[in-house]
Amino acid sequence: MKVLIISHMYPSSMQPVYGTFVHEQVKELIRQGCEVRVISPIKSAPFPINLMSDKWRKFSQIPMMEEREGIKVYHPRYLSLPKNILFERNGSNMYKGIKNLVKEIKSEFDFDVIHAHVALPDGVAANKISSDLDVPFVVTIHGEDFFKSIHLNDKSKLLIKKTMNQAEKVILVSERLNKINREHLQVPQEKIKVIHNGINDLFLEKSTARKSYFPSGKTKILSVSHLVPRKGIEYNLKALGKLKHRNFHYVIAGDGPERVTLEQLTKQLGIEENVTFLGAIDPRVVKELMDESEVFSLPSWNEAFGVVYIEAMASENAVIGCLGEGVEEIITSKEDGLLVPSKDEQSLTEAFKYLIENPAVRSQFGTKAVSKVNENFTWKKNASEIINVYKGLENVKGDIK
Repeated sequence: MKVLIISHMYPSSMQPVYGTFVHEQVKELIRQGCEVRVISPIKSAPFPINLMSDKWRKFSQIPMMEEREGIKVYHPRYLSLPKNILFERNGSNMYKGIKNLVKEIKSEFDFDVIHAHVALPDGVAANKISSDLDVPFVVTIHGEDFFKSIHLNDKSKLLIKKTMNQAEKVILVSERLNKINREHLQVPQEKIKVIHNGINDLFLEKSTARKSYFPSGKTKILSVSHLVPRKGIEYNLKALGKLKHRNFHYVIAGDGPERVTLEQLTKQLGIEENVTFLGAIDPRVVKELMDESEVFSLPSWNEAFGVVYIEAMASENAVIGCLGEGVEEIITSKEDGLLVPSKDEQSLTEAFKYLIENPAVRSQFGTKAVSKVNENFTWKKNASEIINVYKGLENVKGDIK
């Protein structure tokens, strides 16, 4: 089966960790017998906007085609304005930017299905390509369409709904997203298939690193996150600050606009000796950290599907997440982790206290978590279910091989 992936969320030479979950899925699709080409459109802005920030200059430096682990990835440009100005036009703009390239690819790689990641802009462009070439398309919703884009303006919301309705199948990465669909978009359930993301095989194996990131003798607590308010790192710090003892060390891996504020809060709470900010790190360091840590806490809200939770679970951490935020599909509270209400310092304090004082419980949660991940959250399982979706399109727009 030949598949054309359209995803602006894909790693590149300038953004090597962006959209790695799409790349991991593509690699597994290939391992399971699919042939794949990837179009990862890059935003371009008109002069002089393209000279106004380092971000836009970096976009212009990405080559038009790269090979990533043997996978051809094309980077055509499409017009996009900063700060989501006229965001609803990005799908049409993307279509104009990629349509000629798609026709060239089709002439030598006669793909059977188009798989877009994100409804707007990628799905909108895929829908138009599908109509041009009479090839079926599916779209995966990862979260941003529902948590952000449908709220930008009515035009964006209507485009997302139209794209989902016109796709042969809509893949959602969590039941949480399906709940939002039912509440806000009402795309028929027969269109919907929930398929959870998987994790990199790296996290299913023990690392061989000898470097230690935590001091000995204290409970090792970890967060890996972009440092923005909705990730809840502030609440971790405040909860830990309420503990009467200091029998813990908390490592925060990741960077973002909240870092300075969080560092200041750590000092205000008097726990700076118990907290380390590592900044942005490589995925292999994340694995090393998770293998060493004992508790992973990310009290985040508005999560579509938190891959980082299952990465931590695969590394035998006792994981803390938030109730009502989609993590219930991953963590069963008091069985393989703990769930607390979001933005609730006291509940978090109690969760930390319980896990710090009960190492046997931490170990029990970790053991059960590993089993759950291996059974439910691998890319092998994810890709197998996606291939079944592709095969289900056999009677739609042509003949799927």
